[in-house]
Amino acid sequence: MPGALRGKAQPFLHAVASALAGEDPRNLARRMALITFAIRGVSAAIAFVSQIILARVMGEFEYGIFVFVWALVVICGDMSCLGLHTTVVRFLPDYAGRNAHAEIRGLTSTARTFAMLSSTMLAMLGFLVLWLFRESFAGYYVVPLFIGLFCMPMIALGDVLDGTARAHSAAMVAALAATYLTTVVQFFNIVWRLRKRYVAGPRKVETSLWIRAALPIFVIEGFGFLLTNSDVIVVGLFLDPESVAIYFAAAKTMALVHFVFFSVKAAAAPRFSALFSSGDRLALARFAGETVRWSFWPSLAVGLGVVAAGHFLLSLFGPAFTAGPGLMAILLAGILAQALVGPGGVLLTLSGEQRLCAIAQPVAFAANTAFNVPLIPLCGVPGAAVATASAMVVEALLLHLAVRGKLSIILFAFANPVPANLVNGMDRHDR
Repeated sequence: MPGALRGKAQPFLHAVASALAGEDPRNLARRMALITFAIRGVSAAIAFVSQIILARVMGEFEYGIFVFVWALVVICGDMSCLGLHTTVVRFLPDYAGRNAHAEIRGLTSTARTFAMLSSTMLAMLGFLVLWLFRESFAGYYVVPLFIGLFCMPMIALGDVLDGTARAHSAAMVAALAATYLTTVVQFFNIVWRLRKRYVAGPRKVETSLWIRAALPIFVIEGFGFLLTNSDVIVVGLFLDPESVAIYFAAAKTMALVHFVFFSVKAAAAPRFSALFSSGDRLALARFAGETVRWSFWPSLAVGLGVVAAGHFLLSLFGPAFTAGPGLMAILLAGILAQALVGPGGVLLTLSGEQRLCAIAQPVAFAANTAFNVPLIPLCGVPGAAVATASAMVVEALLLHLAVRGKLSIILFAFANPVPANLVNGMDRHDR
């Protein structure tokens, strides 16, 4: 039996060894996925432990206030970039491949400046609204919201810096200090690396090109971000802070599964962009199929493990949080639906088909809202979990259909990604 297991494991071990040793683009992408997976895994573990500490220190009520406000501020900070943080990922690999250093300098500086200005303006508007209508908010939310709005520009700048790094394959006061410190350190690190790699020189700003690409991305990622985070906001609007805390603890625990999917997305994006720019549709299809398998099987393994340990993991937050294992099982169904089609949204976006995602994401978000509004008052937090998982299924189905219809690629973990007509077309082209 051990010999049989070793025989079955050999192809996987060979693939891992090739990814660690090979220097061709395919193995570089695999290696980046493994590295990103490891980094995201450590980050997820640190975030998970930090949430446990906060829940233990604060208790359910105050922790529910914290997660509601923080989720709201993170959503607004991410959306204030208007898609420019992903536009960097879309254009920077192409510019680097053409040694277009002036465009690189213009893009990176413009994205950073725009993110800071737009997020600061949005934060100031938030301050004004909160000040004028503070009587309309529950008293326990007012001060945390003021603190969270102050943190918003650093969240937006951090998103842009993270996008720049990806393109190169490379309690409230406590959260505020950590966000500022992390983003400032990342800012100087990214700027230093860019200056080291691309010597000082003129900047070429292609604003209209970047904005045309950024606006559909803003719609896509904005609604996608809302889809994965707005459930906490909706629970907070309908239910008490204790319910928000229990739901968020279950969702945060399932984020240990989410990081697999997000790691693959982050690692695959530059390779998608390069393959699409090269015009090699067959290689793009095959690589897309690999990313689906990278997404699904690890997500399945990690997800089943997390759900099995759900009661223990939630008990770390406190005795009241052990009501959440059932929520975790429901949320896992939605996560696996997304993993079945892998980074389909990223593939469409970086293949110039942003408009299809710009349709799919709002539809999925609308479904999420349509499910949440009746289910939360009727079923409480289980209703929020069912609504979120159902919206994830809707999104996955729409992305599968869009990729298949527009790019002729079958994104599904159990299917060949390369249709016969694409292979035959490439054969005729070669002849």
